Amino acid sequence: MSSLILLILVFVLINTCLKLSFWKWWQTAIVGMVLGVFVLFMYPYAIEQSQTGLKMMLEDVEIRKNITVLLCIETLAYTGFCFIALTRLYQPKKRRTDRLFRYYPGILIFPVIFYVFTQVIFSFPGANFRRLALISAAVITIGAPLCSLGFKKLLPDKEFRLELLVISGLLVLVLGLISTYNGSIIYKSNQETDLPHFLFGMCILFGMAGLGYVINRLVWRFKRNK
Repeated sequence: MSSLILLILVFVLINTCLKLSFWKWWQTAIVGMVLGVFVLFMYPYAIEQSQTGLKMMLEDVEIRKNITVLLCIETLAYTGFCFIALTRLYQPKKRRTDRLFRYYPGILIFPVIFYVFTQVIFSFPGANFRRLALISAAVITIGAPLCSLGFKKLLPDKEFRLELLVISGLLVLVLGLISTYNGSIIYKSNQETDLPHFLFGMCILFGMAGLGYVINRLVWRFKRNK
């Protein structure tokens, strides 16, 4: 189950950065500052947590069901934004509902940031927690707009980013639904999650997706010039 939770956290971060890639740079900077202030505000509560307590919370089926409800709401909001944005590419007339979906940044990023920050605290048990919170807040404040800008530069095609956001949102929703399973399975592996191999596999996955995108763009440009 730890691998499943890790996948959900990764895809929530990816979805948030993809969503912010449709915003202007100063808007993403505001979101980064909000997330940084959130870390500073929550760090007194974060240092009181324990790994055992967090693990028990994540293994609680009822808590996972509540999180899945939030995943459903967020996925619907992102999917609605994608379909509206694709429609507006061919029908430029805008409505008030367009702004509502466009400027919804996502709420699951906050518990994800909190969880990641607690893991940072556990990794540096002897460090000054306030200094650690300041460094983490600075990294998040700068990293959030940079990640959104990176997606925008790496994937300049707006339609492709919209399609990727839909697919990624549906995938995280499916993972959330799977996580609500009560765990009564016949076989359960005793091996711990190998984080380096997991990250290596994710890099290969996204690398292949990026390579496919580049090849598709080159083939499409060749056919158009021909």
